[in-house]
Amino acid sequence: MLIFSTMELPDNLKKRFYNALLDAYRSRTELKRMVDFELKENLRSIAGEGTLKEVVYELIDSFDEKGQLEKLLEGAYKDRPEHQDLKSIYQEFLLSQPDSIISLEENNKPQSIVEENSDENQNNSNLISILTNFYENLFLRLTREILLEKYPPRKDNIPTIVEFIEQLNQAKDVDEYDKTKIQQLPESITDEKNTKLSASVLKENSTNKNEEYQKPECANFKKIDNPYSRYAKGSIVEDKRMFYGRDEFIDNLISSICNSPSAKNFVIYGQKNIGKSSILYHLEQKLKPQIIPVRFSMRGMDNLSDATFLYIIIYEIFKAFHKLAEQGYPSLTVQFPDVKKMQYNPQITFEDYMYDLSKKLRKIHEYRNAKLMLLIDDFSYIYGQIQKGFISENFMQFWKALLENKNKYFGTVLVVQGYMPKFINSFPNEFSMMDPRRISYLEENYARNLIVNPILTEKGESRYQEKAVNKLIELTAGIPYYIQIFCNRLVDYMNREKIMYVTNTDIERVKEELITGHNSLESAAFDNLISAGDENTDDISKEDIEAVLRDIAKKTKQKDYCDRSSITTKTLIPVDEILKDLETREVIKNQGNSYKIKVGLFKEWLSAHLIKIDSNNSFEESIVLITSSYNKRANVIGTGFAFYREENITYLLTCAHVVEDMGGENNVLVNDFPAEIITKGDIRGFDLAVLRVAELNHIPLLKLTILSPQTEKDLNIKICGNYLYSEEKKILRETVEGIIETSQKTVVIQSTEKATVWKLQIQKGRLRGGYSGAPVVDSETSLVLGITTNMENSGERGTAISIEALRKIWPEIPLEDI
Repeated sequence: MLIFSTMELPDNLKKRFYNALLDAYRSRTELKRMVDFELKENLRSIAGEGTLKEVVYELIDSFDEKGQLEKLLEGAYKDRPEHQDLKSIYQEFLLSQPDSIISLEENNKPQSIVEENSDENQNNSNLISILTNFYENLFLRLTREILLEKYPPRKDNIPTIVEFIEQLNQAKDVDEYDKTKIQQLPESITDEKNTKLSASVLKENSTNKNEEYQKPECANFKKIDNPYSRYAKGSIVEDKRMFYGRDEFIDNLISSICNSPSAKNFVIYGQKNIGKSSILYHLEQKLKPQIIPVRFSMRGMDNLSDATFLYIIIYEIFKAFHKLAEQGYPSLTVQFPDVKKMQYNPQITFEDYMYDLSKKLRKIHEYRNAKLMLLIDDFSYIYGQIQKGFISENFMQFWKALLENKNKYFGTVLVVQGYMPKFINSFPNEFSMMDPRRISYLEENYARNLIVNPILTEKGESRYQEKAVNKLIELTAGIPYYIQIFCNRLVDYMNREKIMYVTNTDIERVKEELITGHNSLESAAFDNLISAGDENTDDISKEDIEAVLRDIAKKTKQKDYCDRSSITTKTLIPVDEILKDLETREVIKNQGNSYKIKVGLFKEWLSAHLIKIDSNNSFEESIVLITSSYNKRANVIGTGFAFYREENITYLLTCAHVVEDMGGENNVLVNDFPAEIITKGDIRGFDLAVLRVAELNHIPLLKLTILSPQTEKDLNIKICGNYLYSEEKKILRETVEGIIETSQKTVVIQSTEKATVWKLQIQKGRLRGGYSGAPVVDSETSLVLGITTNMENSGERGTAISIEALRKIWPEIPLEDI
C-alpha cells in the first residue's frame, strides 16, 4: 500500500519560517485567524500570551515538539499563498523530503496491487514504482539517472504528472486516504503538472549518470568574518568581545587586592588551556594605576636558577614603569644590580634592589601609595625546575620570606597548572599564606554567548538553530579553548558551503572533520585533558591516563556513563587512583560510581583514534618485567614476553645481556617470580635468552615468525617495553611505533651460525633503558619478528635480532611453526 510518512521541517528552514510568519502576520489577530481556520487549533492554548515574536516562537516550538511543523507550514502557506517567503520555504521544504513523500509498505509489494490481470498488474506495478521514484526525486531536481537507468521512457507514450496520478488512483489496493493525499500533490506543483515526464525528469544531452544533486547556493550569502581563527591555537584571548564568563572572577580578585591594607598573594589554578593566561591579561588591563601590574610568563625559561629568576623580576618591574612613563606617569629609574653580585648572592642582592625601589616610590606622589602586583604566568614551571634540580628546594622558603617581608614589596597572582594540589603538598608551609582560586569550565550561558555572539547576523540575530548550540556545548563542555577550536572550523565550513544558519547536521559534519580525515585534530589538542603537567610533575604516566580514557570512551559509545566495573584496562597505577585524578582535574564526571568524559569532542576523538584492537591489548598483556633479586641491581630492569606454554610452565624470551645485567642466571625474576634459564646465546653474538617460570599462566602468548632476509619493504612495527620513570624510579610501560628498515640489515655470527640484525627507526615515542628483550611486533599481523637488543640516538633508533636466532640457540624448541 502507498502511504505518506511524517515529514519534518529541516533545521535550516525553521529560522526563516519564524521570520516569514512575523512578516506575513503583522498582528496577533491575523495569526489567530489562520490558526483557527486552517489548523482548527486555539492560538492562546498553544502559545499563551506575550509579544507577537514570543507567540510565533512558541507556536513553532509547539508544533515542532509534536512533529507537526509540516501542518503549520502548510496552513500558513494556504492562508497566504501570495507571500513569497512562505511559498519559497514551502517549496524548499518539499525539496528536502526525498525519502518520505511516498513510501511502500513492505507487506504490500506493488506487484500485488492488481490480481486479476497479469499485464495490468505489471503495468500498475511499474507505474507505482516509477511514480514512487519520481516523487522521491522530483523535488531534488528529479534526479534523472534513476529513471533513465531503471525505467527508460517510451517516447511514444510518456504520461504527464496528472496522468500518472490518474492511473495510480485506478489501482485497486490504494486506500482512500492515500488517494486524497496523492490528488493534492499537483496543487503544490501547478507549474509542472501538465508537463511530460521527459521534460520534468530527463534533461536532453546529459550523459553524466554520476552527477549528484547540488544544493542551491544562497543568493544573499555574505562571507562571515572568523573571529575565532586567532585563538584556535590556544593563544591569549585579548579581544574583550571574545572573552566571556570571567569578569566576575576578575572583579572579585581586584576587590580583594584593592581592599587589603597590604599586598596579598593569590594562586590561580586549573586545567591547561582553561583560560588562566587570558584572565591574567584582562586582570592587568583592569587594574588602576594605584595597583601597578607586572605581568610576565615563566614559559620556556630552561635551566632556571635562583639568580636568573630574580633578575627576570627586576627586569619586568623596570618594563612596567617604563610603560607607565609612556602613558604620562612619572619616570622611575633604579640602578640594575651587578650581574656577578647577583650570581654570587642572588637573594640578598634582590632584597637590596627592592628596598631601593620602595624608597624611590615613596618619594614620588603618584606612586606613594601604589602596590606592586607580580602577575606571573606558568609559575608551576618553577616546580618542574625544582624537580629537575635546576632550582634549589630552598627557593620556595626564600620566596615565602620575600612575600612576608615587613616592607611588603609586592603582592602576587601566580598561575599554575591543574596539579596545584601536588605543588602545595610539596611546599605546604610556603603556600600557607597564598589564596588559591580555581578556574573551571564556563557556565552554560557564557559558553552560549561565546558560541553565538561573535558571528551574529547584520540584524543582530543568532545564526544557530537552538539544538545546534546545545550540541556544541555538549561537545566542548563549555571550555573556551574547545569552543574557539570548534567555532573556528565551523565558520570556515559555513563560508565554504555558503551556509547562513547552523543546524545539528552542520555541527555533526564539522565534528567529523575535527576527529577524522587528513585535517583532524592532533593528540596535542587534548594534552590538557590527558596530562596535568609534564613528565617531571605528573604522578601518573600518560599511558595509564590514556588507557583509562580509551576504556571509558569505548564503553560510552552508546550511552552517557559507564559503570566502574566495566573499566577493565590494565594499568601500572591502580585504576581507582587514575579515576580520582581525572575527576579532580574535571576531565571526567562521576555519577553514582559511573563515569563519563566531559568533553564530548574528546570522547569522539578517542573513539576514532585511540581505541586499540584486541590483538594490541593481548600484545601488551604478554609483556613481562625482568628484575634482579640481587639488591645491588635494584635499579636495573629489562623486558621479556611469553611465547610458549607447557602445562603450567610458561616460556619467555629476553636478551642474553639482560640476564647478565640482573647479576647472572641465579638472580633473574620475572614479574617477581624466580626464573630458570633454559638457554642463552652470546652477548656479542645471538643476544637471546629463553626463560621459564612455573607461574604466569594468565599471560597471553605471542606468536613468532621469521622475516626473510630478502624482504625489501620496510615494515611497520610496535614495541612494548618497561622503563624507569623520574627520580623515584617508578616502573612504567609504553608501546612505541616505527619501522624495520629492511635495507639496513646486518649479520651477526656466533660460532659458524649467522642471524640477521634489523635496524629500527622509531617514529612515535622512543626506546628507553629497560626495553632490551622487548618484542618487535608486525603492526599488521601481530607476529613477533625480532627482539630489541640496543637503542641508539637517544632511543630514536635501535637494533633487533631476528627470531631466526632462537632456533640456533635452542635447536630442540618445541614450536614447529616458526
